Amino acid sequence: MPTVRRSLWSLWLVCIVCLGLSIGGYALAASGLADKGMERLAQAWDVVSQAIKVTLATTLAGEDITNDVLRVESTFDYETVAASQSDQVLGTTGAAGDLLHAVHCVWTAAPAAVASIKDGTGSAINVFEVKAAAGSQTVVLDIVSADGGWKMTTSTNMTCIGIGRFS
Repeated sequence: MPTVRRSLWSLWLVCIVCLGLSIGGYALAASGLADKGMERLAQAWDVVSQAIKVTLATTLAGEDITNDVLRVESTFDYETVAASQSDQVLGTTGAAGDLLHAVHCVWTAAPAAVASIKDGTGSAINVFEVKAAAGSQTVVLDIVSADGGWKMTTSTNMTCIGIGRFS
């Protein structure tokens, strides 16, 4: 039986049992046995609450077991970086936790030198080295910033697009 159907069935069972126990508790209270009725109600509730717990045999798509959350991914943003830029922030302000999915660069003439990225105030990481002829290339990175927003530097004759989720 699918998990949702089992959960709904368990919920209905709880409602029926609680209603029955409540009515039984009132009957016991009227007959002077209220303490015994409340004790039985508490015991029955423990049994029912254990029956409600449903555990999946496998994880759900996007489920983060370590942090006990469900990660929902949104579409990627992009930021264009013109030629000869220095430490251009990807996104509005950039922040730790930003995801840099990929970098696509186009160089229009030789020599196009280097395109690099930085994690906040960290050291430059070269993404593209010196290119001898015009061309383009995409590098998939899938990295998350730890220090601050991603920054990109481009050289003469090279424009880039940073693709990811930016603050």
